[in-house]
Amino acid sequence: MNKLKTRFREINVFGSMTSNGYLLNLDNFKKLIDLGIVQYQITIDGLQTEHDSTRFLRDGSSTWKTIINNLLDLKKTELNFNILIRTNVTTNIMNNIDKWTKFLKANFGDDSRFNYHMEPVKNLGKHNEYIHPTEEGTFYEINNSLKKQGLRLNLEDSISPFGLICYASNPSHFTIDYDGSIKKCTVALDDQENNIGKICSENLRYDFNFEKLSKWTNFDLDNNCRKCSILPICYGRKCPNCTIKGLSLIHI
Repeated sequence: MNKLKTRFREINVFGSMTSNGYLLNLDNFKKLIDLGIVQYQITIDGLQTEHDSTRFLRDGSSTWKTIINNLLDLKKTELNFNILIRTNVTTNIMNNIDKWTKFLKANFGDDSRFNYHMEPVKNLGKHNEYIHPTEEGTFYEINNSLKKQGLRLNLEDSISPFGLICYASNPSHFTIDYDGSIKKCTVALDDQENNIGKICSENLRYDFNFEKLSKWTNFDLDNNCRKCSILPICYGRKCPNCTIKGLSLIHI
């Protein structure tokens, strides 16, 4: 970010980051803000019991209290930032969804810099012991619980045409990994189907595997999608990774 801001002084360079929030203490946060990183997505998977059951340190100890305390310290500042608190909803979290939204309301609901996103866990082909059925009622129950607390739902973009299309299906969106490899998805980092090209450091050129690229950006609609009454919202591209893996798409 320092190099970008120094080289492109004539434009406003800013960034965003996704973090588990564990090391995002006030000192580190201020340094990041000074670098122009003002948007954050931080995952907190429910109350302490649920969160610490899957998001623990290497020695098995808790992370929840540290993350919450970091966010509360940030809240006390007058810095300009936006934090999206994301929760990956499993069966256990769903069983306590009202308690969780009440906690969010009590601790962050009075600060417009905090927003919320709840994402039911998906089956992407590996472990599925935490999966919650993503039937229609699940989404309504989650959103109704947030709404009861008066929390901001960030629904405007989601309910607009193409609002739920995954960034990975956008032909103009690319992820550059540390070794110069070009990817589409920021989740399937170790998947060979996600390696669609490479930046060549010798001549600063790049090479694409257009066959792999097309799997992310150009595929036929699932039959269930063709029957969907809200098809334009995601146009069958909610998760191109699911399509590539031959898994069932997530329907709302």
